[in-house]
Amino acid sequence: TRSEAGLSNRRTSEGEISVRAKRLLTSLLRMFVGFLLIVNAMPPTAQAASPSIEIVTTSVKNPCGIAMDSGGRLVIADTYNHGIKRMDADGKDTEQLGSGFITPIGVAVASDGGILVADSGSHQVKRMDADGANITTLSTDLVSPAGIALDASGRIYVTDSGLNAVFRMESD
Repeated sequence: TRSEAGLSNRRTSEGEISVRAKRLLTSLLRMFVGFLLIVNAMPPTAQAASPSIEIVTTSVKNPCGIAMDSGGRLVIADTYNHGIKRMDADGKDTEQLGSGFITPIGVAVASDGGILVADSGSHQVKRMDADGANITTLSTDLVSPAGIALDASGRIYVTDSGLNAVFRMESD
């Protein structure tokens, strides 16, 4: 009959529906990813979460670790810029310290002003002088060093998110 013929012309197999659904989902996913790329390409607008929180700087890219030296200056692991920055507590007088870091995550400042860096990308803990010179490697046995701290006697503590462990080492 005519109605059966009309229906048979409009019918599609499950395979065709599946292909169409996959194409539609792929198209939607591409549009979404394109939207995310556009949004991520736009410069972020930092806004304080509340009136009691003040933005100090936005000159960093994915900052992870932060410490304060004895002079009251901030030492920041500027992770996506692959470096360490030091600045005053108001975010001014910024200086780049050291070089050769891959993914610095954690920073700590020793009593002598030396700066310790947990460089997750190189799987190392490094130390440099307060001026960013004389970078030495203290440990290469880690997977993903992240947090770093010193105790009163100068021993270094490092968290390793790849090994799910906390390590202690001597500073010399």
